[in-house]
Amino acid sequence: MPGRMARIVGHDVLIDILRTEGTISKDLAKVLRFTFALLSARPDDGGPPVLTIPITIQNGWLSAGPVPVLQVRPIMTAPATG
Repeated sequence: MPGRMARIVGHDVLIDILRTEGTISKDLAKVLRFTFALLSARPDDGGPPVLTIPITIQNGWLSAGPVPVLQVRPIMTAPATG
């Protein structure tokens, strides 16, 4: 399933917030910083790096590109069949 493309400016701040709130581990924060740095591009005008990456939710995981970031609860449950 293709994800929706997200354009993220300031991904380091987002990672800091997720880490500070305890949403992601220290190790995952390191992986995200490294991966996002590799995948981001600096605009020609010299502004901050921009990360354009697909965001998906599959099998209970929210992923940013190739990296599973956090588990998510089901939004809806399937009706019981009988």
